[in-house]
Amino acid sequence: MKKTILNPISIIYIGLFVGMMAKYFDLHTEILGKLFSQLPIWILIGVLIAVYSENEIEAMVHVLLFCLSMLNSYYVCAKMWNAIYGIEYIKEWSIFALCTPLFSYFAWISKEKGIFPKLISIFICMISLLSCVFIYPMT
Repeated sequence: MKKTILNPISIIYIGLFVGMMAKYFDLHTEILGKLFSQLPIWILIGVLIAVYSENEIEAMVHVLLFCLSMLNSYYVCAKMWNAIYGIEYIKEWSIFALCTPLFSYFAWISKEKGIFPKLISIFICMISLLSCVFIYPMT
């Protein structure tokens, strides 16, 4: 089952679907729209994809493909549905997506034993919490 879901083609389709749904939620639901506009939800999804990948290379490829396909779908839907979006958001999220191979490598090794993997786990949690407070506070 894991191999069926965690392969590059499935990850691309999942990313396309999630991007479309995230834009739909932005336009039509307040709570889900705010939730999927937050960085921690994307960190969680990326960490789950990375941790359940077979190895660190697969983790890096899967998370990058997910993020790129999700962003493409999100902004294509925004254009098709005449939604408002800024070029700055596209730039910021694209930079984030291009950094995901590095992030997913660390997420993958965080499941190992030892002090360094535990520190990485703590760092991932802290980044998620701090982004809620400082980058995207829910109002």
